[in-house]
Amino acid sequence: MLKLLAQLRPRRQMLEVKTIVVNPQKQSQNCSNCGEGVPKKLPERTHYCANCCVIIDHDLFAEHDKRKCSNKY
Repeated sequence: MLKLLAQLRPRRQMLEVKTIVVNPQKQSQNCSNCGEGVPKKLPERTHYCANCCVIIDHDLFAEHDKRKCSNKY
């Protein structure tokens, strides 16, 4: 990952793009809607939070989670 970022550095600087490196491990273990811990195994394809009743496809949830994380910066 760091090698890829190094290769993209000139392009990022030209476009003035900020890059944030996020450790992907256990990123989808908390509900991005309410923050409640929702442990699940990798093969599970649906995110379900009993706390706020959110049901969403695992891939859509991961994308939403990444966008929410990037908006913090």
